[in-house]
Amino acid sequence: MDQRYQEFCLTDPEFYEAPGPAGGADEFEANRREPPPGWQRIELAGWRSYAPPDVRIPAQGWKVHVSAVVADAAEVAGVIREYCVARRLPFKIVTGPHEWVMKNSKYAPREGSGKLATLYPADETELLRTLEELGALLDGRPGPYILSDLRWRDGPLYVRYGAFLHRPFVDASGAVRSGIENPRGQLEADPRGPVFRTPDWMRLPAFLRPELARRDETTVDDFPYEIVRALHFSNGGGVYEAKDPATGRRLIVKEARPHAGLDAAHQDAVTRLRAERDILRTLSGLPCVPAVVDYRRLGENEFLVEEFIEGTTLNNCYAQRNPLGDAGRTREELAAYGRWAERVTCAVASALDSVHARGIVHGDLHPFNILIQEGQGEGAEGEPRAVLLDFEVARPVDSPRRPTLEHPGFGAPPDRHGFDPDRYALAALRLALYVPLTTLVRLRPAKAAQLADLVAEAFGVPRAYFEAAVAVLAPTRRQKQEPAQASRRRPILTPRPIPAPAPSPGPATKPTRGASGAACAAPERECGRIELDPASWPRLRASLAGAIAASATPARADRLFPGDIEQFTGVGGVNLAHGAAGVLWALRASGAQEYAEGTEWLAHRVRHTPAPLPPGFYDGAHGIAHALWELGDHDAALTLLDRAAGADLGHLDHSLYGGLAGIGLNWLAFARWQDEGPFFRRAEQTAALLRRRIEEWPERPARVGLMRGASGSALLMSHMYEAGGDAAWLDAAAAALRHDLARCVHDARGVLHVDDGRRTLPYLNSGSVGIGFALRHYLAHRHEPFLAESLRAIGPASRSGYYVFSGLFNGRAGMVLFNAAAGPDAPANAVADQVRGLNWHVLQWRGHTAFPGDQLLRLSMDLASGGAGVLLALAAAHGVRHDGRPVSLPFLR
Repeated sequence: MDQRYQEFCLTDPEFYEAPGPAGGADEFEANRREPPPGWQRIELAGWRSYAPPDVRIPAQGWKVHVSAVVADAAEVAGVIREYCVARRLPFKIVTGPHEWVMKNSKYAPREGSGKLATLYPADETELLRTLEELGALLDGRPGPYILSDLRWRDGPLYVRYGAFLHRPFVDASGAVRSGIENPRGQLEADPRGPVFRTPDWMRLPAFLRPELARRDETTVDDFPYEIVRALHFSNGGGVYEAKDPATGRRLIVKEARPHAGLDAAHQDAVTRLRAERDILRTLSGLPCVPAVVDYRRLGENEFLVEEFIEGTTLNNCYAQRNPLGDAGRTREELAAYGRWAERVTCAVASALDSVHARGIVHGDLHPFNILIQEGQGEGAEGEPRAVLLDFEVARPVDSPRRPTLEHPGFGAPPDRHGFDPDRYALAALRLALYVPLTTLVRLRPAKAAQLADLVAEAFGVPRAYFEAAVAVLAPTRRQKQEPAQASRRRPILTPRPIPAPAPSPGPATKPTRGASGAACAAPERECGRIELDPASWPRLRASLAGAIAASATPARADRLFPGDIEQFTGVGGVNLAHGAAGVLWALRASGAQEYAEGTEWLAHRVRHTPAPLPPGFYDGAHGIAHALWELGDHDAALTLLDRAAGADLGHLDHSLYGGLAGIGLNWLAFARWQDEGPFFRRAEQTAALLRRRIEEWPERPARVGLMRGASGSALLMSHMYEAGGDAAWLDAAAAALRHDLARCVHDARGVLHVDDGRRTLPYLNSGSVGIGFALRHYLAHRHEPFLAESLRAIGPASRSGYYVFSGLFNGRAGMVLFNAAAGPDAPANAVADQVRGLNWHVLQWRGHTAFPGDQLLRLSMDLASGGAGVLLALAAAHGVRHDGRPVSLPFLR
């Protein structure tokens, strides 16, 4: 789960929306006041920046950060403003209380946590004066420790050397970074991370050296346990494996940082850790709960020491066991997994019953917080045992408190009380062990019944086994009226063994009637049936386009169609990936009913946007110009392209998404449309610069895949060969493809995925299927056995039975597009199977067919993550042609 998305779910229940009201009551009083005469105020994402007139701000230097607790933040912000205005010192302050809480929440980025304000002294003399004077004004004020900085004495001031102004540069790995200038006059990466460090060439000012020495005095030498490894970090602290040096006993140590890791009730990590200690003591002696070994403080942080319990988290068990994601899965494998999942569910229910018997609600039950010990008991398979972890939001059943942290796929609606939040989580777990899509139930409760239908058919599990879970997740009106006390007497579930099904031959590569929606028990208006069916395609296309049109907000200036959270960064609301340009282009390319006001809105917004457009294809001007041309507004397209022609290519990365590859491909497209030499010469210049980059790439690039890795560069090289016939372009394409393939790995079945260091990825955006698109384009001109074999190994990655998301860039729609683009080379039923697989995610909205965006927390209509991308993929599956060729994303075949 990408925790950034939670912040964008607080304003609108159906779509991602910018967090908090714009201005007004949600701003600190220091920000509501007008700046002094001559001062410039700049609105930044989550910040208000202030600069005095006639003061030159250095490009880099020592900056001062100020920390504060929630209760003091507004007052501290006022002190900072008055101090900086009086001394004509540039500064910025977090916008308001809501933004301040979010920046200090449990899963906020650790390197930025605690920073209420930033001050920009001109030199070391002004730095020292600021630390002494402002430090005296704020002495004794508490605040979270800023991990990236060096603390000044014992107050809320911290310092770090870094960039004051954004100076982009392309580093050795090909990534664009914000830089600082070294003594040789070269830009290098600004050191930003959760640990204080300075550039190697930087001299620490003499007045800061005692502070560094004082910081280094606090070590783990005084901690009686040896830290073996870090298991997890959040803004609230870390979780570590440790051991007792005296006995060798393995332990778990949980760390809590004061004033950091805030939850919905503004409780910090220390408050929750102390509560967890007390709850675990209440549950002492239960084999399904870790025992408390110790509780102590080191420095300002507090530590809970627990026994180490052998086992595997349920999330990892699911990933290792569930065969639905394998293209070669068999019905026997699916049925065997279903029997295991039911035994595990019963084990979790038994553990939860034991906790409830002592009057405790867990409050945050989900697969990451459950440890499974396999092979307990007798029998060939043995019975699993469940151990429940992470009791930081647990509470007595009679407590009026609600959970303040929860997993969105397992957190109960606010009308559930007593033990019912745990019952809801267990019901969600029963379905999520097969497909972890219960987050969709919070968007549309009727989805629970459809998921149960699909799971029952796919895994051969009797549908009746899910009736109780569906009733808990989406109760009828009558069930909602049951007395609250009855909910406390109900058993969690009735364990019933699932009989083994009769054997059936062959792989289960084709989804069954349930997966197609034909056997849905829920009404059609809730199921939203999707099939590869020419007869139903016009109705489905109209329904998807209808949802897009119904979601439009032409009165808004920031975006026209709701989409991913990237809409709210920079000018994301107008671009091709997540903005209006992509949605309008997809409507046109798929042959759907177009949104008549959209092109005018887009052209107007591009002309009047206050922020400069980045030049890239999917994130900026080139992609918007491409869409405007195809939408028929040629004047607006050429005007925008003329503006983009002045971009400094040296500060761009190599990517298709926002860098040289996408820009070069778009110049080629306009050269074809306009038949003009200048466009082709720009394409040639861009491609030549990129080819030089390819020759200098390091062994391990920063990014991999079609959109942001070397494969996008290979795509441009192949197109350049088509345009001019120079085989050197193909040589460069091959080199780029091999660069990306070096970051790929084969799974146990020989399927090729991208290895990003944390997981393996099949997706169009940054996975192996995206590389497959570029391979196809190259292999159409030159056969190379290694590259051809790589493409063959990528194919099964596009035929899995399960993908986390439904979108085009990072989900199943990308697989539909890949298989459709293969034409007659696609395996039998590959396109139809992936089209049917969209039923796992499909939702209904205002009578139209819609899809969730990335993270599944809200609906999306954009090209990269939402309905417009699904529409484009389905158009490709149904053989729609665009610009004389089978419809696809620009430049793909």
